This record gives sequence, C-alpha cells and structure tokens, in this order.
Amino acid sequence: MKRNGANAISSRVAEKADLRNLLQRFLFYAYTDPRDRNRKWMGKIKRDIQTLCETSALFDLNKQWQEHPIVPAPSLRALLRNGHLNVSIGSRQVTAWMTQFKDALDQWYPKQFPTPEPSSVSEWYLPVKLFGIKLLGRVGEKRTIERKTKKVTARKVFAHIRTCYVVEWPHIFWFAIANLLEEFASDFIRCTECRKLFLKTKRQGYCSSACRITRWRRENPLRLYEIRHRAYVSDVHEMLPGANVERRGPRLFKQSKGG
Repeated sequence: MKRNGANAISSRVAEKADLRNLLQRFLFYAYTDPRDRNRKWMGKIKRDIQTLCETSALFDLNKQWQEHPIVPAPSLRALLRNGHLNVSIGSRQVTAWMTQFKDALDQWYPKQFPTPEPSSVSEWYLPVKLFGIKLLGRVGEKRTIERKTKKVTARKVFAHIRTCYVVEWPHIFWFAIANLLEEFASDFIRCTECRKLFLKTKRQGYCSSACRITRWRRENPLRLYEIRHRAYVSDVHEMLPGANVERRGPRLFKQSKGG
C-alpha cells in the first residue's frame, strides 16, 4: 500500500510538472511578437493546445470525480482516437486565443507595483458555450469485516453528487486553461528588472540571468570596475609579461570640457 501511495504521489508530481511546463510555453507564446511567429512557431503551439486538451483527466471518469468538473461532450469524445484528438486548429484562431490570454494576464498582473489598492478583484468572461450541465453521482458501501471469521460486522452507505460542465471543441481549451490558472495563479510574478510576466520558482525574482546581471551591474558599478580591471590586467600580462598597467578610476559621470 505504501509503495502504491508513493507511486501515485510521484505520478501526480510529474503530471503537475508537465502542466506547469505547458503553461510556461503558453505564456511564452502569448508574449511573443506577432512578427516573430512563423510556421514552426504555429506548429509547436498547436501541438501544445492538443496536448492540453488531450489530458487524461478530462476523459477519465475517476479523475473527473476527484478534481476536474469538466466533462467532454459525446461529439468531442468521438474525436479522441488512440489518445489523440483529431481536430484542426487554424492559425488565426490560435492568434486570437493568445491575444485574449495575454489581455487577461495583463489585467490580473499589472506592470506597476505596488498598486493603489492592496488587493483587487478582476473578472474575465471566458469565450465559451456550454453543451450542458450534468450531475455526476457515486454511491457505495463501506464494510467492516472481522479478520478471523471474515464476516461483515457493519455496513455504511455513502453517496456523493457533484456538478460537471459538459463542453465541446474548441470550448474545452478555455476550461483547461482556467484549470491551469487556478492551480498556478500564485506562481505568476513580474520581473523586477524588465517587468516581464513569468512563472517563478521558489523565491525567483528575475525572469532570466540577463536581467539579474543587468540589475547587479547597475547597483554595483565599483565592483564591476574591479572585475573588468583585473581581467584587463591579466590579458595585458599574457601578451606583455611584466608590463606596468596604469590604473584609472571608474567614470561614473562625464566631466565638462570647461571644468
């Protein structure tokens, strides 16, 4: 039982990591300049959209019961063949989706912090239409069995009912995106240097090493000068051993010609 529990936890962690990587790529696609989008770019994002919509949790009844309130419509389930959705996605449709996704993120996570209010509520109406709403029920019986006689000593009937939303293609994409945003909403943050939106890891504050180095160079000009001077001295000594290198101070400001 412990081994099965450990395997379930490890599979859940791996599935969460895959979903996080998908959301990271969608974030990259949404903030990519439209002029840099080509056929290769479109091919990648279309595959990621299909991967997100092909998640086994959307088509597995047990996982639907545990965590997903989304149920594919019969027409959508018929498109699933060998674990893959046989659907066509147009480039204009992808561009419109990424634009809507970017506008919603910019509304929730403004570029200027702190905002006048400590907390605010934003709304985003998903561009979806429901095929229907159905109730998913599960009825069972818990039995207490005596070890020696193997007889049932007690019975307890339980029943659970939850609401599920039945959707078709392409509306299932927005419901899948909504699930990702609900799970990783607290991981979104703006870069302290370039104000770019990204998914942080632990206490990460910069979107890339370039932004972190740029911030460090601006805040530590003297240390930067020392590092560059040592590198220059070592290069000169390699070419001219024993040469005397003149030291000059850092130019933190420009001097006027008259002064």
